[in-house]
Amino acid sequence: MGLKTIDAKDLNLIPEARRAAATTYTQPDLLYTEYDSEIGDIPAGKSVGDVKEASHTRYQVSFDEEEENAAKNAELEARIAALEG
Repeated sequence: MGLKTIDAKDLNLIPEARRAAATTYTQPDLLYTEYDSEIGDIPAGKSVGDVKEASHTRYQVSFDEEEENAAKNAELEARIAALEG
């Protein structure tokens, strides 16, 4: 699996245990394009070049799932060994 990234519009969409490591960035305005027009994805009253989604802050956190899983497995094995010992 390797490196995993969670990118979210709201910090609450990032698991609580990972929020402290989250970084922020500003997503610029997304505008309607010619492609949106071609596929009929522009609502009435809007046109190409109008704001589709306003600029907003986004939250992002990356982590290595394989490393985390290996560390958790090692911790569990140590606990089992301690209980058996």
